[in-house]
Amino acid sequence: MDAAYWNGKAGVYEEEIFNVWEGDRDGTLKSFFERGEFRSQTVLDCGCGIGHGIATLAKHFKSVHAVDISKECLTVAQERHGSLANVKFFAADLAKRSSALPAADCAVSINSVITPSLKTRMKMLKNIREHLKPGGLLVLVVPSLESYYYASYKLIEWKLREGAGGVLRFGHEPLFKGHGVLPIDGVLTKHYLREELISFLRLVGFEVEEVQKIRYDWDTEYENPPRWMREPYPWDWMCVARRQSSKRKEKEIKTNRP
Repeated sequence: MDAAYWNGKAGVYEEEIFNVWEGDRDGTLKSFFERGEFRSQTVLDCGCGIGHGIATLAKHFKSVHAVDISKECLTVAQERHGSLANVKFFAADLAKRSSALPAADCAVSINSVITPSLKTRMKMLKNIREHLKPGGLLVLVVPSLESYYYASYKLIEWKLREGAGGVLRFGHEPLFKGHGVLPIDGVLTKHYLREELISFLRLVGFEVEEVQKIRYDWDTEYENPPRWMREPYPWDWMCVARRQSSKRKEKEIKTNRP
C-alpha cells in the first residue's frame, strides 16, 4: 500500500477515482444496507478515501469507523463528514496489523483490496477479518474480470457495427499481466473472477453468503458510447461474506490437507 500515492490523490479524488456509490446504476449497494438490521452495530469503512460511503453508512449503523492509509484523504473526509456524531476517523494501513482499530460487526471494503500483490491482498483481508467480531459481516466490492473482457468485446462490436474491416483481436497486454491484474487508467489493478473471489475469501476465513453485480452505465467504460450499447451493462462484484470461527477454519484446513 502506498500512502504517498493516495495522499497525492486527495485533491483530485473526485476527478480521478471512480465513485462506486454514485455510479451504481441500480442502487444495489445502498439497497443492501437499507434492507439489513444494522442500527445497533459498528461498521469499519475500510479504505474510505475521501468518504464517498460515509453518509450512507452513518445513516444505517450506530457507529462508523472510517479507515484509510492516506491522512490527506482522511482530512477531506473529515471536512465533509466530521459533523456526523457517529463517525470516527482512523489512519491505518490495512495490510498491517493495527491495535488502534476497534472490533466491528461489519466491514465494508469498496475497491480497496485490488493491489497487484496477492500477498498484500491476503494480509488486508486477514486483518479485516481479525477486526470483525465472531460471525461479523464483510461487504466487499471488487472489479470483475469477466466484465473487463466483456467490455473489451463490446468495443470490438462497436467497431464492427461501424464497418471496420479485417480481423479484430484483443490486445496482448492483458495476457502478459496474468492473474487478473490489468490496467485501469494506467494503474495495475486486480480484477476477480466470480469463482476466484469465492475461493479466495474462503481461503482467508470467510464464508460467502451472496455475490451480486453492481452495474454501471457504459459511459464509465467509454466516452460517448452509442445508444445501442445497453444491457448487459459492465459491472463490479459485490460479495457478502461472514467471518468463520477460528475452530471451523482450522477444521477445514485439516480436512483439506493431503
